[in-house]
Amino acid sequence: MKPFRLALPVLLCLALPTISRADPATMLESLGAKLTRSNGLVTEVSLTDCTKIGAPELQAIGTLADLKSLTLFGKLAALTDETVDSLLGLSQLQSLATEGAQLGDEGLAKLAALKALRSVSFFHLSFRKEGFTGKGFAAWKTLPNLQKLTVAGMSMGD
Repeated sequence: MKPFRLALPVLLCLALPTISRADPATMLESLGAKLTRSNGLVTEVSLTDCTKIGAPELQAIGTLADLKSLTLFGKLAALTDETVDSLLGLSQLQSLATEGAQLGDEGLAKLAALKALRSVSFFHLSFRKEGFTGKGFAAWKTLPNLQKLTVAGMSMGD
C-alpha cells in the first residue's frame, strides 16, 4: 500500500500547474477583452470595462511578451504604483491607452522603462489622487520613440 499512498500526492502535484495556470489570453477574453493575434501571438489587447481587472489580470497582461498595443478603458483603478511593475516587461509595447489609472508620480516614472512606446493616452489619470503632481513625466525624456502623448481629465497642481 505504500506505493499507492505516494503515487496519489505525486499525481496531484503534477496536475496542479495545469489546473492553476490559466492561459492569459483566454482569461482576458473571458473578461470581455478583444485580442488581436499575429502568427498565433497576442499583439493587441483592448478592454473597455476594467472594473473586473485586478493585480492578477495585470500580471497576466504582463506575460504577453509580443504585445504592441494595450487599451484599458472603463475605470482601471487597479493600475497603481504597486501594480504597474507587472507591465514593465512589455518591451515591444508601442501604444498604451488607459482610463482611470491611479498612478502616482512614482508609478508614472516607472513607465519610462517601456522604451518602444510611441503613443500614450491617459484619460482621468490619477483623478483626485492626493499628492499627484505630474512630475513623473520628467522620466519620459528617455523614451526615444515617443511621438504622441495625450493627457486629459486629470487633477494635479500647476
